[in-house]
Amino acid sequence: EVVPAEVFMSAEQLRERDLNYQRAKKIETYLRVNRNNAPLADYAEKFVEVANKYGLDYRLLPAIAVMESGGGKSLFRPYNAWGYGKYSFNSFEEGIEIVGKGLKEGYIDKGRVTPTQIAPLYCPPNATNWARSVQKFMNEIESI
Repeated sequence: EVVPAEVFMSAEQLRERDLNYQRAKKIETYLRVNRNNAPLADYAEKFVEVANKYGLDYRLLPAIAVMESGGGKSLFRPYNAWGYGKYSFNSFEEGIEIVGKGLKEGYIDKGRVTPTQIAPLYCPPNATNWARSVQKFMNEIESI
């Protein structure tokens, strides 16, 4: 007889797992329903995993992707849904990982956490509008 993994998890681990599940569902629902089946909806769990790994707000990467590519609909370079440099990626998973790590090292670790703080370096020509839109998308994800 197989014993479910939950039997061996602490209350804290169960809460964390449930929170991650809820966050992934919010991202997936937002990208499917609010963004007309944006391609990145399939990667909601990866967004949460990378956010946890690099200490990012779980909504930041999907919100930037919505701003830059409609959630993966209009790509700047192969699998680059974030308008991130001149990079091409081999998959959306790789893009999520590399952009997540880049945000941590280039922004979060330097005290730039909010879209308003990130925007002047990430999108200098349109920083104010970019930050406002990214924050709006983050709020929309959270409200689901």
